[in-house]
Amino acid sequence: MKKYLVLILVLSNFVFSEEPLPSIYENITLYSSTLDDVKKQFGETSRVKVPFGHHDYGLCYTSSSGVTALFSSGPMGRNDIVTGIQIRSNSTGLTCKNMTQELSHCLDALCLGNNQDEVEAKLNKKFKDTTTKSGSKVIGYEYTHKLTEEERKKHQLPTDINTAYVAHNIWGIFSPEGATALGLIKFWTF
Repeated sequence: MKKYLVLILVLSNFVFSEEPLPSIYENITLYSSTLDDVKKQFGETSRVKVPFGHHDYGLCYTSSSGVTALFSSGPMGRNDIVTGIQIRSNSTGLTCKNMTQELSHCLDALCLGNNQDEVEAKLNKKFKDTTTKSGSKVIGYEYTHKLTEEERKKHQLPTDINTAYVAHNIWGIFSPEGATALGLIKFWTF
């Protein structure tokens, strides 16, 4: 119940958009890549229960430089599609696979350490406070996406469904030193 209340509160902050938004991290694409794709790229690891956000579980990796990446999925993503990606410069509190491979500290042009004004300037939008105890801030976008034949097959949709309605959140947690966490969440409805 609490997850859905937070989702409703976040949805009320949406901005309509037609511009391309950050959706890719280390070649993993929101609502296109699967958790198996993540494992192929970063290595086998156990699923972890995600105690925050709108996801049930995910795959978590920490690089030797201290960047942690969490790729998550859940009921709004067919339970294998990556619907959330977050990076952190601090601990998630989850048991993550330690890697010698470096992980990027940026989601597209949004980077850990950027201050809130820098991130907002790159997005040309202002963050709004959330009701979570984490202190996170969010920008929500809504737009439509014309489905390709491949996407329709991947999501097992009938041929008469041509459009997805997309909810796409970009969120961050900021300290005086800059962003300590950045995340992307995307959900499609048909």
